[in-house]
Amino acid sequence: MTANTPTVRRLALPSRPGSLAKVSVIQRLGKAAPVPEAQDSQVTSTKSKSSAEVKVTIKRTLGPRGSSSSEGLGAQMDHAGTVSVFKRLGRRTF
Repeated sequence: MTANTPTVRRLALPSRPGSLAKVSVIQRLGKAAPVPEAQDSQVTSTKSKSSAEVKVTIKRTLGPRGSSSSEGLGAQMDHAGTVSVFKRLGRRTF
């Protein structure tokens, strides 16, 4: 505990006259974070747009085939799978 006390006092003393301690405090508070946040915001917005476009395209592709994505997949399975399933089950059962 004795080592912690002088460390705290040393940080408190230079924080007033020294600007280096203020920089450390500013970084800890997150005031230095606005620069990385701007970059993160731009990257996130770009990725969000591209991923959103891909999702919309996929939904539009499945849309005409079925009213919803789950029904669209079910319809494909029913149309192509009905005959195939019966044949496969028939061969495996017999």
